[in-house]
Amino acid sequence: MVRGLALALNIPVPTEIRLLSDHAVPASLDYPLFVKPARADGSFGIGGWSVADNRQSLLAAVDRLKHQHGVRDIVVQEFLAGREYTVGIIGNVESGPTVLPIIEVDYSALTSGPHIQCHDSKWDASSLS
Repeated sequence: MVRGLALALNIPVPTEIRLLSDHAVPASLDYPLFVKPARADGSFGIGGWSVADNRQSLLAAVDRLKHQHGVRDIVVQEFLAGREYTVGIIGNVESGPTVLPIIEVDYSALTSGPHIQCHDSKWDASSLS
């Protein structure tokens, strides 16, 4: 839903493909690519290895996810570098949604590697990944 809304507002969204567990990875893709579970939150299944710069690292990331508990579908999308924001929305049908303050993700402490929110960066206070 968010992807469709962003497209309608002319906000850049990455081109993506969805791989079901038994599908092969297409050969003609533009790198770098971001590999993640299709149905997960909290950055589950996302690590520094999730950004693939070549076919070998792409296949390794897909294989890693295929063997992770609970992952059935995988999304492979073009990696869009740049500023990143998080917008929390809470609520339910009866009370309606409440939009929380917008937060810009600060990657200034990362000296190397891809600037992404890995699982450890959200759930392990000692992590700089």
